[in-house]
Amino acid sequence: MNVLIHKPSIAEPEVFQQQKYSLYRYATRLLVERVSWLCRDHRKNDAGDGRVELVLSNRSAMSYDDLRGYLERLHNKKSRETQINWEHQG
Repeated sequence: MNVLIHKPSIAEPEVFQQQKYSLYRYATRLLVERVSWLCRDHRKNDAGDGRVELVLSNRSAMSYDDLRGYLERLHNKKSRETQINWEHQG
């Protein structure tokens, strides 16, 4: 599964320029949303528990602890800004 972002089409690019890697975090959130929907919608009752292991490519200058914290914040507040299906969260 892929998430592509066409930067010239971003209506307010300054929103993503305020904090380093915020566009990458946003793209990761979109990816996690779509993967969670795939797990929810195509899980077979007799195969697995519906969870997925997400492996991201290495971005040497980026803090993966920061990204992990971002995803944890999304999970903890279950905000309206995300549509991640957390049902099978491990």
